[in-house]
Parts: sequence; C-alpha cells; structure tokens
Amino acid sequence: MNRRTMSGAVAAGLALALVCGAQAQRNNTISGAEMVLPTSADPGLKTEFNDPNVVVMPRGAARPELVVLLPGSGGKPSGYPLLISTLADSGFRVIGLMYDNRPTEDKACDKSGDLECHRAFREERFAGDAPQATVKNTPEEGIEHRLVMLLKYMDKEHPKDGWGQYMDGDKPAWKKIIITGHSQGSGHAAYIAKHYEVARAVLFSGPYDGIDLRTAPKLAKWLSDESKTPMDRWYAEHHEQDLGAPILPMTLGALKVPADHIYVSKLESAFGSTLSNHMMGTHDERMVPVWKWLFGVAVDTK
Repeated sequence: MNRRTMSGAVAAGLALALVCGAQAQRNNTISGAEMVLPTSADPGLKTEFNDPNVVVMPRGAARPELVVLLPGSGGKPSGYPLLISTLADSGFRVIGLMYDNRPTEDKACDKSGDLECHRAFREERFAGDAPQATVKNTPEEGIEHRLVMLLKYMDKEHPKDGWGQYMDGDKPAWKKIIITGHSQGSGHAAYIAKHYEVARAVLFSGPYDGIDLRTAPKLAKWLSDESKTPMDRWYAEHHEQDLGAPILPMTLGALKVPADHIYVSKLESAFGSTLSNHMMGTHDERMVPVWKWLFGVAVDTK
C-alpha cells in the first residue's frame, strides 16, 4: 500500500504504535461480548464446529454497518479479541462467526490439480451446495445459514437492538454488512464479496487459492470472477514476510484489489517466524491504526 493514502492522523497513530514495544501484549477479553453457541442459535444444527460465536454491540457513536469476522483455519471467533474490541470501540456491531474451518484450503485442493476445486470448496463452506467439493458440510453448517440463524437468535433475544435490519427476508442483508476474514476466512470473505454486494470487504493474510503454490503457482479461477462488490470497497492486509508472501500479491492482483487499498506490514515479530507474521495483522496492537484505515474509520484516502 502507498502509505500516503492514509490520513495524517492514522499515519501518526501508526508511528506512535510502532514505538510501543517490539511485540504487543494481547488483550484476551472482549468487554460486553455475548458468546452464543452455534447450536444455541440453531438447536437443530449438528456439527463438531460449535465454538461460541462472539457478538458485540457498538461502543460509543454507532455506525450502521455490521462487521462479520470469519476466523482462520482451526481458529475460534474468541481468538481475535483485540481486533473485535477495536471495531466495537469504533462504533461497529461485530459478529465473530464460527464455521467449518478445517481442513485448510490447500489441503482440500492442492493435490486435485483442478483450478475449479477452490470454487467448490468456498461454495460448500458458504452454502453446503457444491456436490463436487472435496470437503463436505450440510447447508445448515454453511456460513450463510449460520449467520442467518444467529441474526434471528439475536433479534429474538434482544428485540430492541435492531438485529433484524441485517436480514433481507431469509438471507443476510449483505449491503449492510462488512465482511472480513483472516487466512482461510479471508478467502471466504472474498468469495462472498465476489458474489454479493457488501458494504466493504477486508482481507487479512489471504487468500491462497491455487495449486502448486510452492513450485509453479496456478491461481484458482474464481479469483478472476466479476465482483458484485465495487472494487473501491475492497481492502487487504498482509505481512511482507507472511508464510504466503510470494503468493498474496498474485491472488490479490487476480481479485483486482486496488494497490493503494493493500497494506503490507513490516512489523518485527519477537518470534521471527512466518507463522507469527501471518497472525500479526489481526492480533498485534501496533496494527490498530491500520485496522481503522482498513475499515474506513476517521480516514482520508484522497
């Protein structure tokens, strides 16, 4: 990303954050969060992926959008406390949504030799209606159904809080939703933003959809699909030494994310590993000013 596109206030905030220690301390609590088991929102759901969804109302002046966060492979919504808290403090409602997030996309598709494998993988995880997918989940386990049932549950349990505004009949009102995700979750977020018009798409450390990525990379075909979400609403972040750093410029380029909407972090990790760098974008407090830029909070990008 060309950092000159960030506002002076955000750039100054980032400079200050960079001074605050080589490795940030993680805040493991989310003030005011409601933890809702997927099987509480949908008693008929049968799944091994039943870690609690995280639901947080905005703190301070409320913004109209709902942020839906999809964790990475094997991750839990509660594993992103600082990012969720920052978004809530910035006035967003936030849902950290649990879904079927194992195996990883590369394990599901890398040996298939099929550049359409990832499309089926994403569609199956989203809606459970891709019979050709190498992974299987029921429609009830799909991301869309889980979100619908959670929104209905919140509207029933808290009828004065206005959760129904994020429903359009029996579907999510995607135009009112900012979809974001980390790692595997970023690919699901991108897939949704490709097929539905969303308020904004924010991708952290992904996606990695393609085959032979470590030798002769060939990208998944769905990355080049026409986007229902206008491209000026797409944003992304990754570390320059992320475990997928050689691939991410290719996948983000195929998605057509504007170059000045991509933030490439150079933060130093105390652990010095590509996996640590892969996690820093969603867990390190030095990233707070960048998060606010990515989600359009108090920023001038002109």
